[in-house]
Amino acid sequence: MSEFSDKTRSSNLQNMQDQVLDLLIIGGGITGSGIALDAQSRNLKTGLLEMRDFASGTSSRSTKLVHGGLRYLKQAAVKEVHEVGSERAIVYNNAPHVTTPLKMMLPFYEDGTFGPFTTAIGLDVYDRLAEVKYSERKYMLNSHDTLEREPYIKGEGLKGSGVYVEYRTDDARLTLEVLKKANDMGSLIAITLKLPVFCMTLTIKSVVSFSKISSLKKLVKFTPRKSSMLQDLGSMESEKWITLTLVNICT
Repeated sequence: MSEFSDKTRSSNLQNMQDQVLDLLIIGGGITGSGIALDAQSRNLKTGLLEMRDFASGTSSRSTKLVHGGLRYLKQAAVKEVHEVGSERAIVYNNAPHVTTPLKMMLPFYEDGTFGPFTTAIGLDVYDRLAEVKYSERKYMLNSHDTLEREPYIKGEGLKGSGVYVEYRTDDARLTLEVLKKANDMGSLIAITLKLPVFCMTLTIKSVVSFSKISSLKKLVKFTPRKSSMLQDLGSMESEKWITLTLVNICT
């Protein structure tokens, strides 16, 4: 396992300047981290820069659940449920130490939208589409057992409930696990670049940013090489390189 600490920050920044990067990612949340891992696993030389700390934004302020897309079934979005559920199964299998099964209860009432039959069918379909392990699949409870399990829900008109599984995670730690794997595979990663003046020149082939475009324009200055034209801040012709200079990154 490659070292991943503050001790490697300076060398990673220097290596970013000495090497040609295929991809530079600006933003160290779960999205940027996931792209870094995916790109590096495809033999793209990848760099990632974060202004603050890993998962310091939205990636540490989620619901702490890795959802399987149950709500999409109401719109008959079968493909979306299967896709989301399959991705969740990958996270669960690859990182069981940060992904914990959590039982959820779905009660149904008299004159409600769903009854025992439709709830059972819906949860069965969900379990199969989301590739839920057999031991963790849904089960049904009558009204008495539902109230015994959760006495604070409304009892009047209650007919029963379905119990299904979601997965709880530590979102910030999950981000770090993804980054650690990307680092092991060779990604160059550096954080805490909030300095009064920070200047660095990189030679890269493309840029992915998860900051606002206006904010990114304050941070970077693009100098085209080979007369290449930068169409936007997120893409360019893959066979041409640009030189990127980060200036005053604290702005």
